[in-house]
Amino acid sequence: MLNCAQKFENAFYMFDLQDENVKDDLESGDGIPIESDWKVVRELVKFLEHFYELTNRVSGTSYVTSNCLFDEICEIDCLLRECKASDENEFSLMAMKMKDKFHKYWGSIDKLNMLIFVAIILDPRHKFCFVEFALKDMFEGTKGTDMATKVKDAVYELFNAYKPSSSIVSSSSTPTSSSNIGECQARMKKRMQEKFVKHKLQSGSGGDQMSELDKYLSEAMEPVTDDFNILLWRKVNSPRFPYLSLLA
Repeated sequence: MLNCAQKFENAFYMFDLQDENVKDDLESGDGIPIESDWKVVRELVKFLEHFYELTNRVSGTSYVTSNCLFDEICEIDCLLRECKASDENEFSLMAMKMKDKFHKYWGSIDKLNMLIFVAIILDPRHKFCFVEFALKDMFEGTKGTDMATKVKDAVYELFNAYKPSSSIVSSSSTPTSSSNIGECQARMKKRMQEKFVKHKLQSGSGGDQMSELDKYLSEAMEPVTDDFNILLWRKVNSPRFPYLSLLA
């Protein structure tokens, strides 16, 4: 409505010249809008346009949205901080109130659904390094660092629920019948493989499936482009990250 109204700024002045009753009617309410009012309207339209576009993006039905939520939250935080620093007192006061409301819902890691963070970490354009940076940027002191640590722990905990157990790993290492070794030696090799897998798990180095997540996080991020198709990327890379794809 404000966007439509601002286009008729001159019409208000013309009405004042052509109709004597317009001025009286407007002054009986909130008064006639003056030049400074229209300036505020134009600034408010630009400000609210961000929320309109954001709402459309996260409400889409023909593409994946879960991996976009945290990114949009960061945009809102950045927008409110810029508005708080505005020279316009009205905007600054409005942003302060909105910032308080924002922190009511998004200011504590305990109130958030951890899958919001997991989804963006599984987006190869962002991964954990972006989440860590964004949390430290949004929250002062050690709060951002503590939140990032909890997020990383949650991702690994969830991944561990999807990776196969050590018994599955060891069974895949069983020598095939085509191997030209005796039955006794085959049992010994299997026993050594089981002991080795157990050693890796106890030492904290993890199995091959744990390194799958580490490998994904350590690789270079994909460029941020509008035509990026995360479902296609996941499909193409699923042979490289089978358990990560299952989690995604």
